[in-house]
Amino acid sequence: MSAPCISDLLFAIFVFYPLSCSSQTGLLPVVINTWPFTNATSAAWNTLVNKKGSVYDALVDGCSVCEIERCDGSVGPGGSPDENGETTLDAMVMNGQTFDVGAVGCLRRIPTAIAVARAVMDYTEQTLLVGELATQFAVEMGFKETNLSSDSSVTMWKDWKAKNCQPNYRTNVTPDPTKNCGPYKPKSVLESLQQTENRGKKGIGRRNHDSIGMVVIDEHGNITAGTTTNGLNHKIPGYITDDLKRVGDSPIMGAGAYAMNGVGGAVATGDGDVMMRFLPSFLAVSQMEAGVPPGIITKLTIQMIAKYYPKFSGALIAIDSKGTYGELKHCIMSIYRYLAVNSMGMGVDPTTATQSVMARITNYYLNFVGAVVAVTHDGEYGRFLAVSQMEAGVPPGIITKLTIQMIAKYYPKFSGALIAIDSKGTYGAACYGFPVFHYSVINPVLKTVTLKSVECLVN
Repeated sequence: MSAPCISDLLFAIFVFYPLSCSSQTGLLPVVINTWPFTNATSAAWNTLVNKKGSVYDALVDGCSVCEIERCDGSVGPGGSPDENGETTLDAMVMNGQTFDVGAVGCLRRIPTAIAVARAVMDYTEQTLLVGELATQFAVEMGFKETNLSSDSSVTMWKDWKAKNCQPNYRTNVTPDPTKNCGPYKPKSVLESLQQTENRGKKGIGRRNHDSIGMVVIDEHGNITAGTTTNGLNHKIPGYITDDLKRVGDSPIMGAGAYAMNGVGGAVATGDGDVMMRFLPSFLAVSQMEAGVPPGIITKLTIQMIAKYYPKFSGALIAIDSKGTYGELKHCIMSIYRYLAVNSMGMGVDPTTATQSVMARITNYYLNFVGAVVAVTHDGEYGRFLAVSQMEAGVPPGIITKLTIQMIAKYYPKFSGALIAIDSKGTYGAACYGFPVFHYSVINPVLKTVTLKSVECLVN
């Protein structure tokens, strides 16, 4: 593994607060990324400003540096072996103007995951390719195969096997996964999962499991966001075939990263199996669209996750379309670092940011709100969420219509439907692209299963 990515041109920012956040107004263009991977930041900046490349060129060039340098052993080949000892890669790129996304999960034998993710975005109408078929696509696009394991990853895997496969991520199986390796079989009676368990005991941390997440905004306000990682040490291979393996939050749009021109972008890092359940990057961008400043929404989003998983580790960076950014990390990370460089060519110490606003924000996003069912004919376009807007007080019948309208604005020929129900049982539905949408419901008032219908919105 290479030495930490340190550059004399930029400097890392250390945050030591138990629960800390920051915000800073910046200028455009701007490049911001998680962790002190300054060579990646500098490479993206050089492509964007000096080479006059696009935001997508800049993001891929920056993240590719981390893949080559194997930053912290958590990015690129040579790290994070799964239970079988294999290293696989995840990556994602998102276009903030069109909402196009290219992503790969469990990419095998291809070391340049971020470039393959861009190829998915540029050369297909799909969003996420996974496993062996993602590798097949990469080879078709001209990428070269190679062994992603290293002496270090092989040694790491052998040491793990020698310690009875500890830690691992199996539950409700026999033999006892806390003491034994597999093969495993499911228990006949499921035990409750301990959501409050300290996942740090399993070794989840910066050098065990992390990623580089990056947002790039050019002088015209074009935004892209993306991530690349080699995932979690000793992750579980797939149960069906060897082509399937655990996929974390990095290649999942709205979880690892999200971008929207005119609004901003966000990237998340940390315990992806927990964070992806809350779509933190999407939530941050959607709330910035509603006018919430980046420094505030990062805190609110992390607080929401921490309520349900108080011992998780993770961090979130959000930046608006004007270059104002904020970050928040959860307290398990004793040190969280992020890098930003803008047209002033300087990093910004988050301890200089205003903290008084943060102190006045408490207990937001801490109550259960409701649930959403999305039914879409064009699955690639079902990327939007309604629960956060119900939390803000918007009735289900209104937010379903607004959400469908938002999708239709960018994809006027899509077809899909959305059902939302709040925590009191009030529900609503909206649809687009076909005449009528039918759904069924039962509650104490109706007493029997009742078919409902709603006329769809038209272009």
